[in-house]
Amino acid sequence: MLDKLQQHIDKHNLLESKDRILLTVSGGKDSVCMLHLFAQLDYPLAIAHCNFSLRGIDSDKDENFVKGLATQYGVPFFSKRFETKKYAQEKGISTQMAARDLRYDWFQQLGFDKIVTAHHQDDHIETLLLKKSRKASLEGLCGIPVKNGNIIRPLLCFPAQEIESHLLQNKWRWREDVSNAFPDYQRNEIRLLQLPSMEKKNPNIRKELLQEIAVNQQKYAALQKEVKRLFPFVWKNSDAHQELYLKELLNHPQKQELLYEFLKEYGPYPWQDVFALMEAENGKEIRNQYYRLIKNRGSLLLVANKIQKQASVQIDKSICAIELPIPLSFSVLNRSDVMNLSDTSMAFIDMSKLSFPLILRKWKQGDVFVPLGMQGRKKLSDFMVDEKLSILDKENTWVLCSNNNIVWVVGHRLDDRYKLVAQTEKVYLVQPLKTIK
Repeated sequence: MLDKLQQHIDKHNLLESKDRILLTVSGGKDSVCMLHLFAQLDYPLAIAHCNFSLRGIDSDKDENFVKGLATQYGVPFFSKRFETKKYAQEKGISTQMAARDLRYDWFQQLGFDKIVTAHHQDDHIETLLLKKSRKASLEGLCGIPVKNGNIIRPLLCFPAQEIESHLLQNKWRWREDVSNAFPDYQRNEIRLLQLPSMEKKNPNIRKELLQEIAVNQQKYAALQKEVKRLFPFVWKNSDAHQELYLKELLNHPQKQELLYEFLKEYGPYPWQDVFALMEAENGKEIRNQYYRLIKNRGSLLLVANKIQKQASVQIDKSICAIELPIPLSFSVLNRSDVMNLSDTSMAFIDMSKLSFPLILRKWKQGDVFVPLGMQGRKKLSDFMVDEKLSILDKENTWVLCSNNNIVWVVGHRLDDRYKLVAQTEKVYLVQPLKTIK
């Protein structure tokens, strides 16, 4: 068994000779076997044990048992007691999820090069069945990864029965968690009821499920290569949002899988609705707690949810600059000082036509103005369509108003009624405020 373990470690490049290794030992048969095996390998070890305060005095006995093993082998021992149920209630999560979060956060805090867990082949299979019952993604159907960052799982090559046989053969003691004998949790139900029932019908089911995992892992590796290939063509980052262009995805045989991979870190989402969004009408969107996903012509816009900016602000004649709701500066120039009027990011306004205070506000349905160069009034909504503004650009469009008339669609177009003419003497200049970063 020791040779098989070392071969598995070498095959997957799990450890380097100088790695400082933290063994996570609960006291159960799997982690105890792992400890005894690693004690025979030439690696610097330490042991970490979590007391989750879930089993009364038995939790304390588990801790003392593992501490004794650390003393036996003369290796550093770390233990921590957690108020797991209290944490679960505060976070609104299950006890199992709370225990998982608490232990992995603490393991990382200890600062070792590698964190070793005792997951084995049966855990691998149970995870597949659990994920299939939850209709998981392809990634979820790959079982438990042998390596995830600095967390490694070298016992995945061993079935549970082989581990128990090795313990008995060497007369190594372990602690039993009686809760594992009851199908109260879905994973226990799979291990105690579902998998044995499947084995009665098909004695080779474990082997077949392991083969399924291997195939899924190959498929997922290929999918990741495709994500990497497509990324430069479909993904664009900007300060305000991310944009996912759909042209390369719509006719791809794995369009849903690819879309999930691109967006999963911004989830969770109702994924079937997200897949439908690819071919939805312009403007349709889906939200979660942190992000909005908006269909915008041939792309999806990913926008972080933000606190709504101030709806409007009053601009008095004395104001030189504002930072909110958008950064703008205001100045008065002589007409003779203005030479270039072509920059649409600036507004050169005939000051004599303004009535202060001005109002800066978000545009709204029903707004009309006279676009520079035209004579008739035009709906602002139609103007933005003609300018091919994205959904997001429309949402972030501001207007500067005087006497309830739009003077400037900020960053886009001046109203023709406020342009400079031959009689203009003073120019009111509005432009983006330059900030020092």
